[in-house]
Amino acid sequence: MSILIIMFWILVAVFAPALAPFDKADMVSFESFKLVEEASFLGTDYLGRDVLSRIIYGARMTLGLALIATLISFTTGIILGFAAAISPGWIDQILSRIVDAIMAFTSIMIALIIISGVGT
Repeated sequence: MSILIIMFWILVAVFAPALAPFDKADMVSFESFKLVEEASFLGTDYLGRDVLSRIIYGARMTLGLALIATLISFTTGIILGFAAAISPGWIDQILSRIVDAIMAFTSIMIALIIISGVGT
């Protein structure tokens, strides 16, 4: 079932220009948050842009970022895993402790730490 959902969104992302009723940046109304039946299938946002079109075009960005993040983490994991496997014991211990430290924090905690350090 989940593969069907992923395939659906991949098709939506690939055929976004043909599926979207408007361009992602077109202002279809000069009123903010126009009702559904007056503007389009899902209404408009605060600038009067079509929400459905923005969701369809947003699938491209979401799937692209997910693919890039997956490839980066996969490649990094393979490289560090092989480095730990073929290196002396102390390098393996250092890499293992770094991974343990990262796994000890939840993703929300890491995000809060990064935001507090870097700023919004």
